[in-house]
Amino acid sequence: MAAGYGLLVAGAGSHGGATALAGVPPAALLGASSGRVVLLDAPPCPSTVAAALRTAAACPGLLLVGVAGMLRLDGPGGKPYVALGGAAGPAADRGLPWAWLASASASRPCGSTTVVVDLAAVEDGVEAAPEREGGRLDVPGAAVLGVVCGPRRTASVGGYSAALAAILRRDGGPVTVEAHEAALTRAALADRPGVRVLRSAAVAAETGRGGWAAPPREHAARPTPARTSSPTVPDAQARRALYSELAAGRYSAAVAMASAQERAALRTGGARSAEALHWLEVRADLARLAGRWADAARGWLTSAERRLQAGAAPADPAVRDAVDRAHHCWHRCGEDGGSSGDARDTKDTRGARDTAFVELGQALAEIRRRVPGPRGAAPDIRRRLADAVTG
Repeated sequence: MAAGYGLLVAGAGSHGGATALAGVPPAALLGASSGRVVLLDAPPCPSTVAAALRTAAACPGLLLVGVAGMLRLDGPGGKPYVALGGAAGPAADRGLPWAWLASASASRPCGSTTVVVDLAAVEDGVEAAPEREGGRLDVPGAAVLGVVCGPRRTASVGGYSAALAAILRRDGGPVTVEAHEAALTRAALADRPGVRVLRSAAVAAETGRGGWAAPPREHAARPTPARTSSPTVPDAQARRALYSELAAGRYSAAVAMASAQERAALRTGGARSAEALHWLEVRADLARLAGRWADAARGWLTSAERRLQAGAAPADPAVRDAVDRAHHCWHRCGEDGGSSGDARDTKDTRGARDTAFVELGQALAEIRRRVPGPRGAAPDIRRRLADAVTG
């Protein structure tokens, strides 16, 4: 596996956010067995950052870019940039244009770059930049995770990064959506007014649909070991390796690695053991990240059934969480049709996809009778199944 690379930029008013991440061991921060982390603390000019970004973009392994500081717009209705200092003059002389991050990612393999954001808007309305044309904080091909605080919450800058750093040191990394959600909770930023949560384009597409298309808030890129009540934590190095394979576009290799871990757990503890359930859920979430929604829904349904068979109550948080995740993935299977990850869409594949959607929906309806979800969950299944059957 190629060494990873981390570039951390501490802009004006970063309040130690990037510095906190710089203190995380490189392997945990980057999700690679080895790597280098570079911290630019109050860089004097944009050209310094531009040169560092070119070096970072050229690294062959996984890349993490962390940016902390003040978010501004270059003139009325302008494009966003991160202030690097207090000097006067145009943004080109004193800021890091967001477009530079997008440009750096564009030259890299899709999924190999993660951007961690801990920013505060300087003026009213700037925190809404992600919603305006030309002001979006997307980085095509990369995962973007973090927060943008409103102008009256500038003191919150650095809190998200510090919380994320603590979680990565505790769990051994890497940066995932799960770690992001945990950092929001630890920093007391989740659902706080005036705080805009940023997620990658792929994740945002899942969270913005409303109703039962929306996933549970704790949307993990890998299940938390604590949820399995396991006396031992499943091998963090194995998790990092398989998610690195997925980030590099090798889904089959990642699934094979998770399956090998699951088979070992089955031999030693059986299908209902904490370790076997953990790796089953890892496989389900790998399928979700790859857009294989039917496979993901099937995995989460199996997890819920095994937990119930092991004696867990229907109200057990782990059981309800598994069913909620299965419901969300089944919804996406119906909307996007992604059951196999194959871009080809023939009459045969559509038929197989529709059959899988109905079969999964029937299984979901059955388990929903034992494990009720939030209001509207059961009617949603009945309505979508009826629509699928009647065409």
